[in-house]
Amino acid sequence: MHSAAIAFSPKLAPDIVTLGKPMGNGHPVAGVVTSMEVIAAFRNSFRYFNTFGGNPVSGAAAEAVLDVLAEEDLVARAWCRRMCAQPPQGFI
Repeated sequence: MHSAAIAFSPKLAPDIVTLGKPMGNGHPVAGVVTSMEVIAAFRNSFRYFNTFGGNPVSGAAAEAVLDVLAEEDLVARAWCRRMCAQPPQGFI
C-alpha cells in the first residue's frame, strides 16, 4: 500500500510522525506531529533535550520553507504529479 494511502485511511492513524531535513532547506530543523495525549505522556516520562530547540535562526529557516510551500502551492503540485488526482478534501 502506498504511504499516502496509509496516511489518509480513516482506520489508521499514526501516534507520532517525525519530520526532518527538508524542513529547513539545508538548515538543521526537525519536528514532531502528535496528539496532546502523547506529548503529555512524553513530558511525564522523559526529560527532553534538543540541540536546536528554541533556536530563532532554525525557526526562521523553517518558517521561510513553509512560506515558499504556501506561496508556490508546492504541496498540491507535488500531490498531483505523484498521484495524478486532486488531494483529499482538507489536505491543504
